[in-house]
Amino acid sequence: MPSTDTYAAEVNDPIRRLGLNFAMGFLFFRFTGLHEIATAKFGVNTYILYVLGLPAILGMLLSGGLARTIRSRAAKYWAGFAFFLILSVPLSDWVSGSLTLVLGYLRNEISVLFLIAGLVITWRECWRLLGMISISSIVVLLLGQFFREETMGGPAERLTVATGLTMGNANDYAAVLTLLLPFLGLVLITPGRAFVLRCVALCGLLFGLYMILSTGSRGGLIACLAALIMMLLRLPPLKKMGLAVAAVVIGVTMWRILPDTITNRLATLVSDDAGGTDAIASGESRQYLLQKSLLFTVQHPLLGVGPGQFINHEGLGAKAQGYKGAWHETHNAYTQISSEVGIPAVLLFIGALLSTFHLLSGTLKQARARPPSRQNAMIAAGAFCALIAVVAFCSSSFFLSLGYRFYFPALTGIAIVLNRAAQREWDLAQS
Repeated sequence: MPSTDTYAAEVNDPIRRLGLNFAMGFLFFRFTGLHEIATAKFGVNTYILYVLGLPAILGMLLSGGLARTIRSRAAKYWAGFAFFLILSVPLSDWVSGSLTLVLGYLRNEISVLFLIAGLVITWRECWRLLGMISISSIVVLLLGQFFREETMGGPAERLTVATGLTMGNANDYAAVLTLLLPFLGLVLITPGRAFVLRCVALCGLLFGLYMILSTGSRGGLIACLAALIMMLLRLPPLKKMGLAVAAVVIGVTMWRILPDTITNRLATLVSDDAGGTDAIASGESRQYLLQKSLLFTVQHPLLGVGPGQFINHEGLGAKAQGYKGAWHETHNAYTQISSEVGIPAVLLFIGALLSTFHLLSGTLKQARARPPSRQNAMIAAGAFCALIAVVAFCSSSFFLSLGYRFYFPALTGIAIVLNRAAQREWDLAQS
C-alpha cells in the first residue's frame, strides 16, 4: 500500500483524473457495443474508441498506471498469459493470422485491465465505475429489445440481437448479460437507494433474465444457475430462504411464458431428446469440438497450434484425413486457450480468474466482518455483485469462445480496484 503522501499525489494527479474520464467513456462503449451498432446498422464508423481510448491509455501511462496495476498478483498472471500469447505466434499454423489477433488483443482487450486498475484509485471512483457498468446493463437490455431478431424466422424462435460483432450471436449476448446484470442488482442491495430506483432495477433484472432465456442459450441458463448457487452460499440464512423461494417462483413463471421451442432447447441440458434435431446436432457438434480441442492440447502442450488457429488446424486436419471438418471455434474459452496457446497459458489464464475470485471474496468477507456502517455495506455490496458477475460469466464461458475478449481482464481490474480502495478506506478509518 503506497504511503499517504504518495496516495494523495496519485489521487490529485490531473493527468490521471483526465485519463480516467476518457477511460469511463471508453469502457461504456466497450460494454454496450454502441460503436459496433453504429457501424453494423447505420454504416457509420465513429472511431470513438480511438478518440476515447488513446487519451485514456496515455493518461494511464503518464500517471504511473502500469506500476499500480502490476502490483497485484492477478495482474501478474495476465502479464504472463500475454507473454505466452506472444511466444506462441512464431510457431503458429498461420503466423500472420495469429500475429494480427495477438496485436489486437494487446491493444484492445488486455489494455482494459490497465485502464481500470491503473486509473481508478478512490472508493468514489470505484462506485462511479460500478454505476457506469449498471447503466451499461440497461443500455444492453434496451439494445436487445430494439434490435432483436429471430434466428429461425418466427416470433417463437431464439432471440438474436443484431448489434455487430461482440453480441451478434445469441449465445454471446446471453453471456454479456450474465456479466452485466449482477451490477444492476447493486441498485437493489445498496443502502439508501430510492424505492423507485429499486423497482426499476428489479424490473430490469427480471427482464434481463427473460432475455437470457429467450436466446435459448444453455450456457446462459447454466450461468444463471451458477450465480444463484453462489448467492445462496454467500447470503445469510434468512435471505437464503427468501432468495430460494423467489427463485422457484420466478423460474416457474419464466418457464411458463417462454415459447416451447426455447424451453425444449434448454431442456436438452437434462434430456437429449427434448430439443429436436437442431439442438441435438448442436450438442453433438460442441462435443466433437471439445474433444478436438483437448486432443490438440495434448498434441501441442507448450504453445498450442497458434492463437486463433483452432479452426484451421481442425478443418485442414480433417480434410487431410478425407473427412469434412467442422471449421468452427471450440465453444469453450478454456480449451480455446489450451489448444491454441498451450497448457502454461491456460494455467495462467485460470490463475488470473481464481485470483480475481479470491480478491472479491476476501473483500466481501472483510467488509462483513467489520463494524456495521454504510461504507462497509456499500463495499460488501460492490464486492458481492462483482463476485456474482465473475462466477456467472466464467460459467457461461465454458460454452463460448470468449478467451480473447476484454471481459476477463476487465473483471480482474474491477476486483483489483475494489480491494485496493476498500483497504485504503479501512486504513484511513483505523488511523
